[in-house]
Amino acid sequence: MSGLRALPIALALSVLLPACAGTQSARANLHYSDEAHEAYERAMERFRDEEWPEATEAFRAVQREYSASRYATLAELRLADVMFRQETYTEALAAYRAWLRYHPSSDESVHAHFMIAHCYVKQMPDDWLLVPPSFERDLSSVHDAEGALARFIRDYPEATQLAEARRLLGEVRLVLARHEYYVAEFYVTRERYPAAINRLLGVIGNYEGSGLEARALLQLGELYLRTDRSPEARGAFQALLEAYPRSPQVEAARRFLARVGPGAAVAPDLASAVIPAAAPARRQHAGAPRARTPEPTDGGHPVTDQLKQQLTIGRELYERQDYVGAEPYLREVITLRDDLADVHHMLGVIHNDRGELAEARLCFERALLLNPDYTEAALNLSIVCNELGAYTDAREVVGTISERARQGHRIDPYARGKVANLHGEVARAYEELGMWPEAIDEYRRGLALCPDYSDLRTRLAMCLRSDHEVDEARKELEIAVNINPSFVPARVALGVMYMALGRHDDAALAWREALVIDPTHRPAKVYLRLLDEPDVSPSQFPPPDAVEARSDEFTIELLTDSK
Repeated sequence: MSGLRALPIALALSVLLPACAGTQSARANLHYSDEAHEAYERAMERFRDEEWPEATEAFRAVQREYSASRYATLAELRLADVMFRQETYTEALAAYRAWLRYHPSSDESVHAHFMIAHCYVKQMPDDWLLVPPSFERDLSSVHDAEGALARFIRDYPEATQLAEARRLLGEVRLVLARHEYYVAEFYVTRERYPAAINRLLGVIGNYEGSGLEARALLQLGELYLRTDRSPEARGAFQALLEAYPRSPQVEAARRFLARVGPGAAVAPDLASAVIPAAAPARRQHAGAPRARTPEPTDGGHPVTDQLKQQLTIGRELYERQDYVGAEPYLREVITLRDDLADVHHMLGVIHNDRGELAEARLCFERALLLNPDYTEAALNLSIVCNELGAYTDAREVVGTISERARQGHRIDPYARGKVANLHGEVARAYEELGMWPEAIDEYRRGLALCPDYSDLRTRLAMCLRSDHEVDEARKELEIAVNINPSFVPARVALGVMYMALGRHDDAALAWREALVIDPTHRPAKVYLRLLDEPDVSPSQFPPPDAVEARSDEFTIELLTDSK
Protein backbone atom coordinates (compact mmCIF):
# COMPACT_ATOMS: atom_id res chain seq x y z
CA MET A 1 0.00 0.00 0.00
CA SER A 2 2.80 2.38 0.90
CA GLY A 3 4.41 1.74 -2.48
CA LEU A 4 1.17 2.65 -4.24
CA ARG A 5 0.92 5.85 -2.19
CA ALA A 6 4.46 6.79 -3.13
CA LEU A 7 3.71 6.55 -6.84
CA PRO A 8 1.65 9.77 -7.07
CA ILE A 9 4.43 11.64 -5.30
CA ALA A 10 6.99 10.42 -7.80
CA LEU A 11 4.68 11.37 -10.63
CA ALA A 12 4.08 14.79 -9.11
CA LEU A 13 7.79 15.44 -9.14
CA SER A 14 8.80 13.76 -12.39
CA VAL A 15 5.80 14.19 -14.67
CA LEU A 16 4.19 17.43 -13.62
CA LEU A 17 7.42 19.40 -13.84
CA PRO A 18 7.91 19.04 -17.61
CA ALA A 19 4.17 18.91 -18.28
CA CYS A 20 3.52 22.22 -16.59
CA ALA A 21 6.56 23.99 -18.04
CA GLY A 22 4.38 26.05 -20.33
CA THR A 23 2.35 27.56 -17.47
CA GLN A 24 4.90 27.79 -14.68
CA SER A 25 6.53 30.98 -15.91
CA ALA A 26 3.51 33.21 -15.48
CA ARG A 27 2.82 31.92 -11.95
CA ALA A 28 6.46 32.13 -10.94
CA ASN A 29 6.90 35.61 -12.30
CA LEU A 30 3.72 36.73 -10.53
CA HIS A 31 4.92 35.30 -7.23
CA TYR A 32 8.37 36.84 -7.70
CA SER A 33 6.86 40.23 -8.56
CA ASP A 34 4.57 40.12 -5.53
CA GLU A 35 7.48 39.41 -3.21
CA ALA A 36 9.54 42.17 -4.80
CA HIS A 37 6.67 44.62 -4.37
CA GLU A 38 6.22 43.67 -0.72
CA ALA A 39 9.93 44.09 -0.03
CA TYR A 40 9.90 47.47 -1.75
CA GLU A 41 6.91 48.65 0.28
CA ARG A 42 8.63 47.61 3.50
CA ALA A 43 11.61 49.71 2.46
CA MET A 44 9.30 52.62 1.66
CA GLU A 45 7.84 52.43 5.18
CA ARG A 46 11.34 52.92 6.55
CA PHE A 47 11.82 55.80 4.12
CA ARG A 48 8.60 57.54 5.14
CA ASP A 49 9.56 57.14 8.80
CA GLU A 50 12.92 58.79 7.99
CA GLU A 51 14.84 55.76 9.27
CA TRP A 52 17.65 56.35 6.82
CA PRO A 53 20.11 53.53 7.68
CA GLU A 54 17.29 50.99 7.80
CA ALA A 55 15.77 52.32 4.57
CA THR A 56 19.15 52.16 2.83
CA GLU A 57 19.66 48.54 3.80
CA ALA A 58 16.09 47.64 2.83
CA PHE A 59 16.38 49.19 -0.63
CA ARG A 60 19.74 47.49 -1.17
CA ALA A 61 18.14 44.20 -0.22
CA VAL A 62 15.49 44.75 -2.91
CA GLN A 63 18.29 45.33 -5.42
CA ARG A 64 20.15 42.20 -4.38
CA GLU A 65 17.23 39.82 -4.06
CA TYR A 66 14.96 41.02 -6.88
CA SER A 67 17.38 42.44 -9.42
CA ALA A 68 15.23 41.16 -12.30
CA SER A 69 12.15 43.12 -11.18
CA ARG A 70 11.14 46.73 -11.79
CA TYR A 71 11.33 47.28 -8.05
CA ALA A 72 15.10 46.94 -8.15
CA THR A 73 15.17 49.92 -10.51
CA LEU A 74 12.88 51.88 -8.20
CA ALA A 75 15.02 50.92 -5.21
CA GLU A 76 18.09 52.39 -6.94
CA LEU A 77 16.26 55.69 -7.34
CA ARG A 78 15.01 55.67 -3.77
CA LEU A 79 18.59 55.18 -2.56
CA ALA A 80 19.43 58.45 -4.27
CA ASP A 81 16.44 60.02 -2.50
CA VAL A 82 17.81 58.77 0.82
CA MET A 83 21.16 60.42 0.07
CA PHE A 84 19.37 63.67 -0.72
CA ARG A 85 17.33 63.57 2.48
CA GLN A 86 20.53 62.92 4.43
CA GLU A 87 21.98 66.08 2.82
CA THR A 88 24.79 64.20 1.05
CA TYR A 89 24.05 66.12 -2.11
CA THR A 90 27.23 65.27 -4.01
CA GLU A 91 26.57 61.55 -3.67
CA ALA A 92 22.87 62.01 -4.44
CA LEU A 93 23.66 63.97 -7.59
CA ALA A 94 25.97 61.24 -8.86
CA ALA A 95 23.37 58.58 -8.05
CA TYR A 96 20.55 60.40 -9.87
CA ARG A 97 22.67 60.98 -12.95
CA ALA A 98 23.86 57.38 -13.03
CA TRP A 99 20.27 56.16 -12.66
CA LEU A 100 19.10 58.34 -15.55
CA ARG A 101 21.86 57.07 -17.81
CA TYR A 102 20.45 53.55 -17.58
CA HIS A 103 16.75 54.39 -17.23
CA PRO A 104 16.15 57.49 -19.40
CA SER A 105 12.64 56.44 -20.45
CA SER A 106 11.30 55.47 -17.04
CA ASP A 107 8.20 57.18 -15.70
CA GLU A 108 10.34 58.17 -12.74
CA SER A 109 12.83 60.05 -14.94
CA VAL A 110 10.90 63.31 -14.36
CA HIS A 111 11.53 62.96 -10.64
CA ALA A 112 15.22 62.21 -11.22
CA HIS A 113 15.68 65.27 -13.46
CA PHE A 114 14.02 67.51 -10.89
CA MET A 115 16.11 66.10 -8.05
CA ILE A 116 19.33 66.69 -10.02
CA ALA A 117 18.38 70.35 -10.24
CA HIS A 118 17.45 70.36 -6.56
CA CYS A 119 20.85 68.89 -5.65
CA TYR A 120 22.56 71.77 -7.44
CA VAL A 121 20.36 74.24 -5.56
CA LYS A 122 21.28 72.65 -2.24
CA GLN A 123 24.97 72.88 -3.12
CA MET A 124 24.78 76.62 -3.79
CA PRO A 125 27.05 78.69 -1.55
CA ASP A 126 25.56 81.11 0.93
CA ASP A 127 25.32 84.74 -0.12
CA TRP A 128 28.12 85.80 2.18
CA LEU A 129 30.51 83.59 0.24
CA LEU A 130 29.76 85.30 -3.06
CA VAL A 131 32.64 87.73 -2.95
CA PRO A 132 36.02 87.79 -4.67
CA PRO A 133 38.37 86.10 -4.99
CA SER A 134 36.42 82.83 -4.82
CA PHE A 135 33.45 83.75 -7.02
CA GLU A 136 34.46 81.73 -10.08
CA ARG A 137 35.08 78.57 -8.07
CA ASP A 138 31.99 78.81 -5.87
CA LEU A 139 29.32 79.52 -8.51
CA SER A 140 29.59 76.36 -10.62
CA SER A 141 26.71 74.68 -8.79
CA VAL A 142 24.57 77.82 -9.14
CA HIS A 143 25.05 77.90 -12.91
CA ASP A 144 24.33 74.18 -13.01
CA ALA A 145 21.17 74.70 -10.96
CA GLU A 146 19.94 77.44 -13.28
CA GLY A 147 20.53 75.30 -16.37
CA ALA A 148 18.96 72.19 -14.87
CA LEU A 149 15.88 74.05 -13.62
CA ALA A 150 15.41 75.91 -16.90
CA ARG A 151 15.61 72.63 -18.83
CA PHE A 152 13.18 70.97 -16.46
CA ILE A 153 10.61 73.76 -16.86
CA ARG A 154 11.04 73.65 -20.63
CA ASP A 155 10.92 69.87 -21.01
CA TYR A 156 8.23 68.99 -18.44
CA PRO A 157 5.54 71.70 -18.53
CA GLU A 158 2.97 69.30 -17.04
CA ALA A 159 5.14 68.04 -14.18
CA THR A 160 3.77 68.17 -10.66
CA GLN A 161 7.06 69.75 -9.57
CA LEU A 162 6.68 72.68 -12.01
CA ALA A 163 5.64 75.31 -9.44
CA GLU A 164 8.49 74.32 -7.13
CA ALA A 165 10.95 74.37 -10.04
CA ARG A 166 9.88 77.92 -10.95
CA ARG A 167 10.24 79.05 -7.35
CA LEU A 168 13.72 77.55 -7.11
CA LEU A 169 14.72 79.08 -10.43
CA GLY A 170 13.73 82.51 -9.12
CA GLU A 171 15.93 81.98 -6.06
CA VAL A 172 18.83 80.79 -8.19
CA ARG A 173 18.64 83.74 -10.56
CA LEU A 174 18.53 86.14 -7.63
CA VAL A 175 21.76 84.62 -6.33
CA LEU A 176 23.34 84.93 -9.77
CA ALA A 177 22.19 88.53 -10.14
CA ARG A 178 23.65 89.47 -6.76
CA HIS A 179 26.83 87.70 -7.64
CA GLU A 180 27.16 89.56 -10.94
CA TYR A 181 26.59 92.83 -9.14
CA TYR A 182 29.27 92.03 -6.58
CA VAL A 183 31.66 91.16 -9.37
CA ALA A 184 30.88 94.43 -11.10
CA GLU A 185 31.72 96.32 -7.91
CA PHE A 186 34.91 94.32 -7.63
CA TYR A 187 35.95 95.47 -11.10
CA VAL A 188 34.99 99.07 -10.31
CA THR A 189 37.32 99.15 -7.30
CA ARG A 190 40.14 98.06 -9.62
CA GLU A 191 39.11 100.55 -12.31
CA ARG A 192 38.38 97.79 -14.81
CA TYR A 193 35.39 99.65 -16.14
CA PRO A 194 34.68 97.71 -19.36
CA ALA A 195 34.50 94.46 -17.37
CA ALA A 196 32.24 96.10 -14.79
CA ILE A 197 29.95 97.48 -17.51
CA ASN A 198 29.67 94.02 -19.05
CA ARG A 199 28.61 92.51 -15.72
CA LEU A 200 26.05 95.22 -15.02
CA LEU A 201 24.51 94.71 -18.45
CA GLY A 202 24.25 91.04 -17.56
CA VAL A 203 22.42 91.83 -14.31
CA ILE A 204 19.88 93.97 -16.14
CA GLY A 205 19.38 91.75 -19.16
CA ASN A 206 19.60 88.24 -17.74
CA TYR A 207 18.02 88.42 -14.28
CA GLU A 208 14.76 90.30 -14.59
CA GLY A 209 12.90 90.55 -11.30
CA SER A 210 16.00 90.37 -9.13
CA GLY A 211 15.35 93.82 -7.61
CA LEU A 212 18.83 94.96 -8.59
CA GLU A 213 17.95 96.44 -11.97
CA ALA A 214 17.61 100.07 -10.82
CA ARG A 215 20.88 99.97 -8.87
CA ALA A 216 22.62 98.39 -11.84
CA LEU A 217 21.28 101.01 -14.27
CA LEU A 218 22.42 103.85 -12.02
CA GLN A 219 25.92 102.44 -11.64
CA LEU A 220 26.03 101.64 -15.35
CA GLY A 221 25.31 105.29 -16.18
CA GLU A 222 28.05 106.42 -13.78
CA LEU A 223 30.58 104.11 -15.44
CA TYR A 224 29.64 105.38 -18.88
CA LEU A 225 30.32 108.91 -17.62
CA ARG A 226 33.73 107.86 -16.28
CA THR A 227 34.64 106.41 -19.66
CA ASP A 228 33.40 109.49 -21.59
CA ARG A 229 30.41 107.73 -23.15
CA SER A 230 27.76 110.38 -22.59
CA PRO A 231 25.11 109.01 -24.99
CA GLU A 232 25.19 105.61 -23.27
CA ALA A 233 25.07 107.32 -19.86
CA ARG A 234 21.96 109.29 -20.82
CA GLY A 235 20.36 106.07 -22.10
CA ALA A 236 21.03 104.26 -18.82
CA PHE A 237 19.64 107.07 -16.64
CA GLN A 238 16.57 107.51 -18.83
CA ALA A 239 15.91 103.74 -18.81
CA LEU A 240 15.99 103.83 -15.01
CA LEU A 241 13.50 106.71 -14.83
CA GLU A 242 11.11 105.04 -17.28
CA ALA A 243 11.25 101.46 -16.01
CA TYR A 244 11.65 102.06 -12.25
CA PRO A 245 10.05 105.42 -11.45
CA ARG A 246 9.48 104.53 -7.79
CA SER A 247 12.95 103.20 -7.02
CA PRO A 248 15.26 104.97 -4.52
CA GLN A 249 17.75 105.57 -7.35
CA VAL A 250 15.44 107.94 -9.28
CA GLU A 251 16.67 111.18 -7.69
CA ALA A 252 20.31 110.31 -8.30
CA ALA A 253 19.54 109.48 -11.93
CA ARG A 254 17.89 112.88 -12.41
CA ARG A 255 20.91 114.66 -10.94
CA PHE A 256 23.26 112.78 -13.27
CA LEU A 257 21.08 113.64 -16.27
CA ALA A 258 21.18 117.31 -15.32
CA ARG A 259 24.97 117.14 -15.02
CA VAL A 260 25.50 115.44 -18.37
CA GLY A 261 23.16 117.86 -20.12
CA PRO A 262 20.95 117.38 -23.17
CA GLY A 263 22.03 115.36 -26.16
CA ALA A 264 21.69 112.01 -27.89
CA ALA A 265 20.84 108.97 -25.78
CA VAL A 266 21.81 105.36 -26.51
CA ALA A 267 19.80 102.68 -24.70
CA PRO A 268 21.82 100.03 -22.86
CA ASP A 269 22.81 97.22 -25.22
CA LEU A 270 21.76 94.33 -23.02
CA ALA A 271 22.43 91.77 -25.75
CA SER A 272 26.12 92.64 -25.74
CA ALA A 273 26.70 91.33 -22.23
CA VAL A 274 28.98 88.32 -22.14
CA ILE A 275 29.12 86.59 -18.77
CA PRO A 276 31.81 83.89 -18.53
CA ALA A 277 30.19 80.57 -17.73
CA ALA A 278 31.72 78.71 -14.86
CA ALA A 279 32.80 75.23 -15.83
CA PRO A 280 30.52 72.82 -13.98
CA ALA A 281 32.17 70.96 -11.18
CA ARG A 282 32.67 67.27 -11.81
CA ARG A 283 31.21 66.13 -8.52
CA GLN A 284 31.33 62.36 -8.35
CA HIS A 285 31.26 59.84 -5.57
CA ALA A 286 34.36 58.01 -4.58
CA GLY A 287 35.59 55.60 -7.18
CA ALA A 288 33.65 57.10 -10.07
CA PRO A 289 35.54 57.72 -13.33
CA ARG A 290 36.86 61.23 -13.16
CA ALA A 291 36.98 63.73 -15.97
CA ARG A 292 40.48 64.53 -17.12
CA THR A 293 40.41 68.29 -17.11
CA PRO A 294 43.73 69.40 -18.62
CA GLU A 295 46.28 71.18 -16.51
CA PRO A 296 48.63 73.86 -17.86
CA THR A 297 50.96 71.08 -18.91
CA ASP A 298 50.22 67.40 -19.19
CA GLY A 299 52.85 64.90 -20.08
CA GLY A 300 54.70 67.43 -22.18
CA HIS A 301 51.55 68.50 -24.05
CA PRO A 302 50.99 72.25 -23.65
CA VAL A 303 47.43 73.33 -22.94
CA THR A 304 46.79 76.51 -24.88
CA ASP A 305 44.25 79.17 -24.00
CA GLN A 306 42.28 78.12 -27.06
CA LEU A 307 42.14 74.51 -25.85
CA LYS A 308 41.02 75.52 -22.36
CA GLN A 309 38.34 77.79 -23.77
CA GLN A 310 36.98 75.19 -26.18
CA LEU A 311 37.00 72.47 -23.51
CA THR A 312 35.28 74.66 -20.91
CA ILE A 313 32.52 75.72 -23.28
CA GLY A 314 32.10 72.24 -24.73
CA ARG A 315 31.87 70.62 -21.31
CA GLU A 316 29.41 73.27 -20.11
CA LEU A 317 27.08 72.63 -23.05
CA TYR A 318 27.46 68.86 -22.71
CA GLU A 319 26.55 68.91 -19.03
CA ARG A 320 23.45 70.90 -19.93
CA GLN A 321 22.63 68.18 -22.50
CA ASP A 322 22.95 70.67 -25.37
CA TYR A 323 24.69 68.09 -27.52
CA VAL A 324 24.26 70.02 -30.77
CA GLY A 325 26.01 73.01 -29.26
CA ALA A 326 28.69 70.99 -27.46
CA GLU A 327 29.86 68.84 -30.38
CA PRO A 328 31.77 71.46 -32.43
CA TYR A 329 33.68 72.64 -29.37
CA LEU A 330 34.60 69.09 -28.35
CA ARG A 331 35.70 68.26 -31.89
CA GLU A 332 37.90 71.35 -31.88
CA VAL A 333 39.50 70.06 -28.67
CA ILE A 334 40.21 66.73 -30.38
CA THR A 335 41.96 68.49 -33.26
CA LEU A 336 44.21 70.24 -30.73
CA ARG A 337 44.79 67.20 -28.50
CA ASP A 338 43.62 63.69 -29.16
CA ASP A 339 44.63 62.12 -25.84
CA LEU A 340 41.76 63.25 -23.59
CA ALA A 341 39.63 60.21 -22.75
CA ASP A 342 36.86 62.31 -21.25
CA VAL A 343 36.33 64.22 -24.50
CA HIS A 344 36.13 61.02 -26.57
CA HIS A 345 33.60 59.65 -24.10
CA MET A 346 31.43 62.77 -24.36
CA LEU A 347 31.49 62.54 -28.15
CA GLY A 348 30.48 58.88 -27.86
CA VAL A 349 27.46 59.82 -25.76
CA ILE A 350 26.50 62.47 -28.32
CA HIS A 351 26.70 59.96 -31.20
CA ASN A 352 24.70 57.41 -29.22
CA ASP A 353 22.02 60.01 -28.48
CA ARG A 354 21.62 60.52 -32.24
CA GLY A 355 21.47 56.79 -32.89
CA GLU A 356 24.90 56.76 -34.56
CA LEU A 357 25.97 53.57 -32.85
CA ALA A 358 29.02 52.73 -34.97
CA GLU A 359 30.50 56.19 -34.38
CA ALA A 360 29.66 55.99 -30.68
CA ARG A 361 31.46 52.66 -30.43
CA LEU A 362 34.64 54.12 -31.94
CA CYS A 363 34.60 57.00 -29.47
CA PHE A 364 34.08 54.76 -26.43
CA GLU A 365 36.85 52.43 -27.64
CA ARG A 366 39.22 55.38 -28.00
CA ALA A 367 38.34 56.58 -24.48
CA LEU A 368 39.11 53.12 -23.07
CA LEU A 369 42.36 52.92 -24.99
CA LEU A 370 43.45 56.16 -23.34
CA ASN A 371 42.11 55.24 -19.89
CA PRO A 372 41.49 51.50 -19.33
CA ASP A 373 39.97 52.28 -15.89
CA TYR A 374 37.20 54.44 -17.40
CA THR A 375 34.31 52.29 -16.14
CA GLU A 376 31.55 54.54 -17.48
CA ALA A 377 33.01 54.37 -20.99
CA ALA A 378 33.30 50.58 -20.72
CA LEU A 379 29.68 50.19 -19.65
CA ASN A 380 28.50 52.45 -22.46
CA LEU A 381 30.61 50.51 -24.93
CA SER A 382 29.07 47.21 -23.82
CA ILE A 383 25.57 48.66 -24.24
CA VAL A 384 26.34 49.96 -27.72
CA CYS A 385 27.87 46.62 -28.75
CA ASN A 386 24.72 44.85 -27.60
CA GLU A 387 22.57 47.25 -29.62
CA LEU A 388 24.77 46.61 -32.66
CA GLY A 389 24.36 42.85 -32.21
CA ALA A 390 28.05 42.42 -31.36
CA TYR A 391 27.28 40.23 -28.37
CA THR A 392 30.71 38.60 -28.20
CA ASP A 393 32.40 42.00 -28.10
CA ALA A 394 29.97 43.18 -25.42
CA ARG A 395 30.78 40.13 -23.34
CA GLU A 396 34.52 40.76 -23.71
CA VAL A 397 34.12 44.35 -22.55
CA VAL A 398 32.16 43.28 -19.48
CA GLY A 399 34.68 40.54 -18.84
CA THR A 400 37.52 43.04 -18.99
CA ILE A 401 35.86 45.24 -16.39
CA SER A 402 35.38 42.24 -14.14
CA GLU A 403 38.98 41.12 -14.58
CA ARG A 404 40.33 44.56 -13.72
CA ALA A 405 38.15 44.58 -10.62
CA ARG A 406 39.57 41.21 -9.58
CA GLN A 407 43.08 42.60 -10.05
CA GLY A 408 42.38 45.40 -7.61
CA HIS A 409 41.28 48.24 -9.85
CA ARG A 410 38.59 50.36 -8.20
CA ILE A 411 35.05 50.29 -9.59
CA ASP A 412 32.34 52.31 -7.90
CA PRO A 413 29.54 50.23 -6.32
CA TYR A 414 26.87 51.33 -8.78
CA ALA A 415 28.97 50.38 -11.81
CA ARG A 416 30.03 47.16 -10.09
CA GLY A 417 26.38 46.16 -9.63
CA LYS A 418 25.58 47.03 -13.23
CA VAL A 419 28.42 44.87 -14.53
CA ALA A 420 27.37 41.99 -12.27
CA ASN A 421 23.82 42.15 -13.62
CA LEU A 422 25.13 42.31 -17.19
CA HIS A 423 26.93 39.03 -16.51
CA GLY A 424 23.62 37.70 -15.18
CA GLU A 425 21.79 38.71 -18.37
CA VAL A 426 24.37 36.96 -20.52
CA ALA A 427 24.10 33.89 -18.29
CA ARG A 428 20.31 33.81 -18.71
CA ALA A 429 20.77 33.82 -22.47
CA TYR A 430 23.07 30.80 -22.18
CA GLU A 431 20.52 29.11 -19.89
CA GLU A 432 17.82 29.43 -22.51
CA LEU A 433 20.12 27.64 -24.95
CA GLY A 434 20.95 24.90 -22.44
CA MET A 435 24.62 25.95 -22.44
CA TRP A 436 25.19 25.27 -18.75
CA PRO A 437 29.01 25.63 -18.50
CA GLU A 438 28.88 29.01 -20.22
CA ALA A 439 26.02 30.17 -17.99
CA ILE A 440 27.89 28.98 -14.90
CA ASP A 441 30.97 30.92 -15.97
CA GLU A 442 28.98 34.14 -16.43
CA TYR A 443 27.25 33.82 -13.06
CA ARG A 444 30.61 33.26 -11.38
CA ARG A 445 31.97 36.40 -13.06
CA GLY A 446 29.04 38.41 -11.77
CA LEU A 447 29.41 37.03 -8.27
CA ALA A 448 33.12 37.84 -8.26
CA LEU A 449 32.03 41.49 -8.46
CA CYS A 450 29.00 41.30 -6.16
CA PRO A 451 29.24 38.18 -4.00
CA ASP A 452 26.21 39.24 -1.93
CA TYR A 453 23.77 39.07 -4.87
CA SER A 454 21.71 36.13 -3.63
CA ASP A 455 19.53 35.89 -6.72
CA LEU A 456 22.58 35.44 -8.97
CA ARG A 457 23.98 32.79 -6.64
CA THR A 458 20.65 30.93 -6.59
CA ARG A 459 20.52 30.88 -10.37
CA LEU A 460 24.12 29.70 -10.45
CA ALA A 461 23.09 26.77 -8.25
CA MET A 462 20.27 25.85 -10.62
CA CYS A 463 22.69 25.82 -13.55
CA LEU A 464 25.10 23.65 -11.58
CA ARG A 465 22.24 21.24 -10.83
CA SER A 466 21.33 21.11 -14.51
CA ASP A 467 24.98 20.40 -15.28
CA HIS A 468 24.87 17.45 -12.81
CA GLU A 469 27.01 19.19 -10.20
CA VAL A 470 24.50 18.75 -7.41
CA ASP A 471 26.89 19.02 -4.49
CA GLU A 472 28.43 22.21 -5.88
CA ALA A 473 24.92 23.58 -6.28
CA ARG A 474 24.19 22.74 -2.66
CA LYS A 475 27.32 24.62 -1.53
CA GLU A 476 26.34 27.73 -3.48
CA LEU A 477 22.86 27.72 -1.99
CA GLU A 478 24.23 27.34 1.52
CA ILE A 479 26.43 30.37 0.85
CA ALA A 480 23.41 32.31 -0.43
CA VAL A 481 21.45 31.49 2.71
CA ASN A 482 24.37 32.47 4.96
CA ILE A 483 24.81 35.79 3.14
CA ASN A 484 21.12 36.64 3.19
CA PRO A 485 19.14 34.47 5.60
CA SER A 486 15.86 36.19 4.68
CA PHE A 487 16.08 35.33 0.96
CA VAL A 488 13.34 32.70 0.79
CA PRO A 489 13.98 31.48 -2.81
CA ALA A 490 17.48 30.33 -1.81
CA ARG A 491 16.13 28.38 1.19
CA VAL A 492 13.45 26.66 -0.88
CA ALA A 493 15.95 25.80 -3.60
CA LEU A 494 18.36 24.48 -0.97
CA GLY A 495 15.62 22.21 0.38
CA VAL A 496 15.01 20.68 -3.04
CA MET A 497 18.76 20.26 -3.51
CA TYR A 498 18.94 18.40 -0.20
CA MET A 499 16.10 16.20 -1.40
CA ALA A 500 17.99 15.48 -4.61
CA LEU A 501 20.96 14.41 -2.48
CA GLY A 502 18.77 12.16 -0.33
CA ARG A 503 18.95 14.46 2.71
CA HIS A 504 15.20 14.67 3.19
CA ASP A 505 15.29 15.75 6.85
CA ASP A 506 17.53 18.68 5.92
CA ALA A 507 15.14 19.48 3.07
CA ALA A 508 12.19 19.59 5.46
CA LEU A 509 14.12 21.85 7.83
CA ALA A 510 15.01 24.26 5.00
CA TRP A 511 11.37 24.52 3.89
CA ARG A 512 10.12 25.02 7.45
CA GLU A 513 12.66 27.81 7.97
CA ALA A 514 11.45 29.38 4.73
CA LEU A 515 7.90 29.36 6.06
CA VAL A 516 9.01 31.01 9.29
CA ILE A 517 10.26 33.91 7.17
CA ASP A 518 7.30 33.89 4.79
CA PRO A 519 4.31 31.89 6.10
CA THR A 520 2.45 32.45 2.81
CA HIS A 521 5.12 30.89 0.59
CA ARG A 522 3.07 28.29 -1.30
CA PRO A 523 5.89 26.24 -2.93
CA ALA A 524 7.45 25.50 0.47
CA LYS A 525 4.04 24.42 1.77
CA VAL A 526 3.58 22.05 -1.17
CA TYR A 527 6.94 20.37 -0.64
CA LEU A 528 6.28 19.90 3.05
CA ARG A 529 2.86 18.46 2.31
CA LEU A 530 4.46 15.91 0.00
CA LEU A 531 7.01 14.99 2.65
CA ASP A 532 4.34 14.64 5.33
CA GLU A 533 2.25 12.12 3.40
CA PRO A 534 1.56 9.18 5.79
CA ASP A 535 3.32 5.88 5.21
CA VAL A 536 5.91 7.52 2.96
CA SER A 537 9.50 7.31 4.17
CA PRO A 538 12.38 9.42 2.83
CA SER A 539 13.86 6.34 1.15
CA GLN A 540 10.77 6.01 -1.02
CA PHE A 541 11.31 9.33 -2.74
CA PRO A 542 12.55 8.92 -6.31
CA PRO A 543 16.29 9.30 -6.80
CA PRO A 544 17.73 12.55 -8.18
CA ASP A 545 17.91 11.25 -11.75
CA ALA A 546 14.17 10.54 -11.63
CA VAL A 547 13.25 13.94 -10.27
CA GLU A 548 13.89 17.09 -12.26
CA ALA A 549 14.36 19.22 -9.17
CA ARG A 550 14.46 22.62 -10.83
CA SER A 551 13.44 24.42 -7.68
CA ASP A 552 14.38 28.04 -7.77
CA GLU A 553 11.72 30.69 -7.32
CA PHE A 554 11.07 30.75 -11.04
CA THR A 555 10.27 27.02 -11.53
CA ILE A 556 8.97 25.65 -8.28
CA GLU A 557 5.62 27.49 -8.37
CA LEU A 558 4.01 24.89 -10.65
CA LEU A 559 3.79 22.43 -7.77
CA THR A 560 0.99 24.49 -6.24
CA ASP A 561 -1.38 22.77 -8.66
CA SER A 562 -0.35 19.25 -7.64
CA LYS A 563 -2.57 19.04 -4.56
